[in-house]
Amino acid sequence: MLMFTSDGASVMLGKLNGVAAQLKRDIPHLVQQPCVAHREDLGISEAWKEVKLIRDIDTLMRTVYTVFCRSSRRKCKFQERVDTSECESVAFRPLSEVHWLSRHFALGAIIRNYHPLLEYFEQDKDTDPVSKYCHKKLNTMEYRITLEVLNDVLLELASLSTLLQKWDLTSLEAFHLARGKLKKIRRQYLGDSVLWSDKVKALLDMSSQENSEIDTSSIITFINILCAHLADRFPEDEVQEWSAFDCEAIVKRDFNFGIHQVKSPCSKYKDFIAEEIVIVSQYNDFKFALTERIKSQLVLSFPDMVTFAHQNEQFQELAKLMDIGGTFLASSADCEHGFSLMNTLKHKLRSRLQVDHLDMLVCIKSYHLDGGLIDLDSLY
Repeated sequence: MLMFTSDGASVMLGKLNGVAAQLKRDIPHLVQQPCVAHREDLGISEAWKEVKLIRDIDTLMRTVYTVFCRSSRRKCKFQERVDTSECESVAFRPLSEVHWLSRHFALGAIIRNYHPLLEYFEQDKDTDPVSKYCHKKLNTMEYRITLEVLNDVLLELASLSTLLQKWDLTSLEAFHLARGKLKKIRRQYLGDSVLWSDKVKALLDMSSQENSEIDTSSIITFINILCAHLADRFPEDEVQEWSAFDCEAIVKRDFNFGIHQVKSPCSKYKDFIAEEIVIVSQYNDFKFALTERIKSQLVLSFPDMVTFAHQNEQFQELAKLMDIGGTFLASSADCEHGFSLMNTLKHKLRSRLQVDHLDMLVCIKSYHLDGGLIDLDSLY
């Protein structure tokens, strides 16, 4: 084990900074692409903290989880309440800062257990200040409506997150999915009139019948901020340069389509590919040859397009540029799943696995989780 004094640590840190600076000088054009799933989750996290009502909802959700996760007695007592009400119990989830969809899972559990929760906290509200706090919040119509609206919005974003975790997702496809979901949310909640779900409409009607109008401006403000954060993380011009390799656009656009888009990555990655004039010339021939193959449905996706370019020597330099686009992983979900899988195999009680053995176990487990069948007798 190496031990450093504070001066030694400062010297080591200075050397590392020097190495980083040298790499930056030696490799001026780095090929990089931020993970789309992380970008979506970070946009939600940032918007989550900017509206007071949402921060209060956050506190309520964490309190409900803490009440039951730290007491088996309370958990059993709540389960008895659920059984008598003939509801389907859903386990409460924590709000994690690093796990995707954690807010949607946590909120969905509260929505599914809403009435049993209300009854449980009502029984203990006179003797337990935490139960009194939870009962008061859950019994407030403003909170109930906000929870339902949040559940609708997070459900949309959870479905987007699931799509963004596909292993074969290209950057262009991910961008279109994200911008499409953003447009849908804006039209539903930020248009001339808000299109509430049926559950939210029923709650709003109930509150109006009780002569208590609910101010929904806070939740609309949150949705507006959320859309702004997502729009910043998925800017409209982000993948403009790769739109030259969009199958649908190549077929429908005019003669000059794609020239400007191709020039941009040519200048950005000039250290890796041929001169711009060569790439543009090959692209002009490539898109017209590709148009006929797309119409005949011989080329349906970006991987098909790359394969076609590699099969024809006349597009050799253009294929190098397309290979750069193909190296961009839209999402790091596969890596994250691999880390999670490794942590389930190598833990405190099984901590002496070596690299080769662990690698084999991860491959077997991953194959099994993907639906592959493993015949242990034949393997043996």
